[in-house]
Amino acid sequence: STSQGAASGSAKRSLLCVLARSTMATILSRPRLVNWARISCLSRLVPRASLVAAAVCATLALALVIPSAFADPPGRVGRLSAVEGEASGETAEGETWPAELNLPVTSGFVLQTAPDARAEVRIGSIAVRMHGETRVQFARIDDTVVALALDRGTLALRLRARDTAVETFVQTPDGQVSFADIGRYRIDVDPASGTTIVHAERGVARIAASDFAIDVRSGRAVEIESGGAR
Repeated sequence: STSQGAASGSAKRSLLCVLARSTMATILSRPRLVNWARISCLSRLVPRASLVAAAVCATLALALVIPSAFADPPGRVGRLSAVEGEASGETAEGETWPAELNLPVTSGFVLQTAPDARAEVRIGSIAVRMHGETRVQFARIDDTVVALALDRGTLALRLRARDTAVETFVQTPDGQVSFADIGRYRIDVDPASGTTIVHAERGVARIAASDFAIDVRSGRAVEIESGGAR
């Protein structure tokens, strides 16, 4: 009987731990729905020792949840500021849905447009405009860098501040594009022909690949192929 009583007490303590963890999860996610009167009844239904065990379990559960719940948010976040036609987004975790206005854009986010569609993402003073049949990955967005990857299509950039311009990079299949100053820039990637065209409408851009680096002055354009620039 002694062993049965001990087993019964252990089962009760395990049950209380489960209840405590469930209660803490409810409190953190939906505090308005918690029945505090029901929770207070526990003190009249179980021995004090069991309440102590439940409190320990609740504290441990809270310690595991709080760090992730209150983690520092990213310092720089983009948003979908305009969309015309059909566009879709994909998070770094692989979740996909139709792109809608004010959709948050963070590191790893992928945005692609259908033919004849348009989309614009604002990241602080940076405006990223996408034409139809364009796929862009926002590989990294933080306080120190904005790194994009243009797989196909046309991307237009407007950089209004020099400090953010020099922190902005666009990776293409044929090389990386960086920017020396504020201005307007357009990048076209055509996977079928294997070419990338960088046009500096206003400002200075730089194209760098494994075997060359060249500046693109205001009003000029450079075409990049697998064999180099021309």
